[in-house]
Amino acid sequence: MSNSKKGIILSTKDYEGFRNDMIEMLKQKLPEYSDFSESDAGIVILELLAYQLDILSYYNEKIGSENFLETAQERESVARLCRMLGYKLREATPSQFDQVFEIVPQLEETTIPEKTIIKTEGDDLEPIVTFETQEALVIPPNKTGLEKDEKGNYIYTVPVVQGYSIENEIVGTSNNSPNQLFILDYAPVIEESVHIIVDNGLGFEEWTRVENFIDSYSHSKHYTLTINDEGQAQIRFGNGVSGMIPNSIVDGIQASYRVGGGTEGNVGVGTITKMPSELAVIKRTFNPYPAKIQGRDRESLDEARVKAPALLGSKSGAVTLRDFKVIALSILGISRANATEGVRGTMLVNVYFYPDGSVSDEVLKQELIDIYDEKKVVGIIVNIEKGTERPIDVVADIKTYSKYKNSEVKEVVTNILKSIIYAGRYDFQEVPESSDIVMDLIENDVVKGVDIKLSNHTNLKPNEIITLGNVTVNVVGGKE
Repeated sequence: MSNSKKGIILSTKDYEGFRNDMIEMLKQKLPEYSDFSESDAGIVILELLAYQLDILSYYNEKIGSENFLETAQERESVARLCRMLGYKLREATPSQFDQVFEIVPQLEETTIPEKTIIKTEGDDLEPIVTFETQEALVIPPNKTGLEKDEKGNYIYTVPVVQGYSIENEIVGTSNNSPNQLFILDYAPVIEESVHIIVDNGLGFEEWTRVENFIDSYSHSKHYTLTINDEGQAQIRFGNGVSGMIPNSIVDGIQASYRVGGGTEGNVGVGTITKMPSELAVIKRTFNPYPAKIQGRDRESLDEARVKAPALLGSKSGAVTLRDFKVIALSILGISRANATEGVRGTMLVNVYFYPDGSVSDEVLKQELIDIYDEKKVVGIIVNIEKGTERPIDVVADIKTYSKYKNSEVKEVVTNILKSIIYAGRYDFQEVPESSDIVMDLIENDVVKGVDIKLSNHTNLKPNEIITLGNVTVNVVGGKE
């Protein structure tokens, strides 16, 4: 029996491959065909077909790769696949500071309104970052706002959060079709800030966000929310069986939410100083302390590809030490985790976590307690502690080029070391290789040669995570 596929290479995916395969088949099917030049009409048609097949092959491969967690490139695809594994991608969250307002003393109390906008000054290197007050600040009569308590802390402070609010944005009008999708106008959206209100004929009321419509009925006022690659929030309603379809009322769907989030909000002390012009009594404003809550970027796709499958194995319960570690890493706000066995024969498991700064330690510890109470085997005692930072000292002997100043090279190298060695960059008991640090430094144009010495980095305990300690940079070869 002849092979009807003879001469066809199924792995062919590009223009040249399709063109060559079709020419070879043309030689087999029409041996008398002899003109294979680019000017031949038959070859022109064949090349046009190869071009179209090349395009179709690209889209076929693109669509196919989005169906697998290992190869998907679109965030929406990765998020969908992770949800199938019971894992939710972490979205960006904003930083939070305590803000002080100095005012001209007034005979009556002064109120700084809620959602007052304050900004950083910004420059050519740093963008302007916007913050807003989370509540109203009341400063009593005859006070400047700079008063402190006996411990030297400012009395009149107000929490400010990075980003700004969008109130009652008109999302759209329902057309009574199932599974309607709406996209909010501004981005990047802070996921937890989204509130959707719908007018179903009796005035606006808030609907409930759910992860999916599995437990939704035809009368359930539910919606789902996903964040796409551009940071836009996508709102989807039900199909009338699983989740109610909004009634067709003009502009009957509205949203309130906040825009912002990410590490760009982790600004320095005393940098949130740009005052709102409409409040004349304010003399100045500033953030006197470091961030109460650090902003964090959205979870990377590579991180999700590792965590989602790992969490799947721990869904049924926490049995092995790996289960305890993976479960801790699945909690939003924890960047590193470790789990060790306690004293032999005691049924004790020690869990150490390191926060990313976006959630308070107390909240994280309580979340761990709650989830382990649900998943652990009866009889196991879980001891939960925050990890301890171990400062490691670095001595860098740098050789530079004669055209650079030694002092400037020293500053550049110091900043590079701070950017590659910091708490949370490396896992518990993990230490960077000196050779890796050398490679990071040698990539910079000002560095000709490097010798790195680390100290205080050996014999790390299971609860220790490294951070940068003392840095000594010695530079030779440049200008003094």
